[in-house]
Amino acid sequence: FRRVLFRSYSLGMPAPRKIETAEIKMVTTKMVRLYLEQLTLTGLYGKSYTEAAERLLARSIEELIKEGRLKEKLVK
Repeated sequence: FRRVLFRSYSLGMPAPRKIETAEIKMVTTKMVRLYLEQLTLTGLYGKSYTEAAERLLARSIEELIKEGRLKEKLVK
């Protein structure tokens, strides 16, 4: 399965994009962590609480862009 997943772009699908990443350290309450862990049980928010936090943050930023409260493209 993994071989098919990573080589699917050779079947007419676009090649995976390379995205530059940055590490963010975050401190939160135990309850927030428990909620994030609960979200992972749905299978829609990643496999760990850190993946769930990243996905929620990314979705929130996308909403702010749609609302016009953030610019879509930033100058580096």
